[in-house]
Amino acid sequence: MLASPNFNFGIFSGSSIDNSTDEKAINGSILLTNLFIKYFNDNKLPWSPIAFDGRSDYGPFLAAGKACAGLTTGGDAIKTQDERDRYAAQLPQGENAGIVNAMLDPCYHNKCDTIENINWYAYEVMVKAAAFVLENIGQRSDLDTWLYSSLVQSGRSEDMLKYEIIENTVLSQYYRKTDL
Repeated sequence: MLASPNFNFGIFSGSSIDNSTDEKAINGSILLTNLFIKYFNDNKLPWSPIAFDGRSDYGPFLAAGKACAGLTTGGDAIKTQDERDRYAAQLPQGENAGIVNAMLDPCYHNKCDTIENINWYAYEVMVKAAAFVLENIGQRSDLDTWLYSSLVQSGRSEDMLKYEIIENTVLSQYYRKTDL
């Protein structure tokens, strides 16, 4: 879900993955999470950590030891006052920070869940964030090594694992920070 009407910019947090998952997959997931965080921070956009809680199709990949990452603008979660206030302070002027105590996507899994029920601004932000990460990992000749090195850190914070960004990408040249 990349365009929920009452959106948040959710980044699946690699540090929330169950400890029974292969540590290399956890580390790789945290590295991917860091790429998404970098995109949002570099573009001065708010974001919300989302737990890998088993409610999506990433489970079999993690079970197989594969790194996972992702974005969501939310489904049946309710927007809190704190989240709305934080988004209002960080979103570009004129962008709506949403409605407190309302579902992020009131049409989630309902008949009204159509192209007519999306937030185009959220969609654009999420597509650009996904493109940034995909281009970054797509340009790596050492992706498996980067994702699955035996690096093990104490603690599970995204800040604890360093990430290396390929800065000179087509997207970084095409999309200027003033776009968002």
